[in-house]
Amino acid sequence: RQADTLAEMASSSTAADSDPDRATVVVHVDAGSLATNAGPNPEIQDGPNLHFDVARRLACDCRLQVVAHDANGAPLGVGRTTRSVPHWLLRQLKHRDQACRFPGCSRQRFVHAHHIVHWAKGGPTDLDNLLVLCTYHHRLVHEKGWKVRGHPSHAVTFLRPDGSVLATGPPPLRHEIRQRMIPDLAPSEAT
Repeated sequence: RQADTLAEMASSSTAADSDPDRATVVVHVDAGSLATNAGPNPEIQDGPNLHFDVARRLACDCRLQVVAHDANGAPLGVGRTTRSVPHWLLRQLKHRDQACRFPGCSRQRFVHAHHIVHWAKGGPTDLDNLLVLCTYHHRLVHEKGWKVRGHPSHAVTFLRPDGSVLATGPPPLRHEIRQRMIPDLAPSEAT
């Protein structure tokens, strides 16, 4: 009931909010799985897994945010229709990258979507051509001669203005996945 009350409070103030996306709760779920209860569990973006019944209830009466995924689970983009990154795609981008992708930077706030192949040069506004950069590193790329190469879902390479390589790996694993894959990171249970 407390969650329902919170959702109602957020909904009632959303219309007057200058940033209506602020009160959006995004649930990732495979459409087929939602109907059959088979497959990966629904999950709140950057949050816990949900039971299929809870996801279906939330889908009944909500501001529906459709996040279409391809067969590999990757969200689709908007291609060449616009240079601007829509809110739903920016959420997916932040969910994947978690922070600025520049090596050594962990900034999560004041980040921007960056087209690896600039839109003006034919680059699509798709997840496969976007990565998150903080304001400082975004400025380095656009104004100081740094370049980005690679596939953002895998490894990307940053090139200094002199052409030398500063490499980075794929986006980091989310905390709950790291805990599942590397059990030693999980907090030990009290006995």
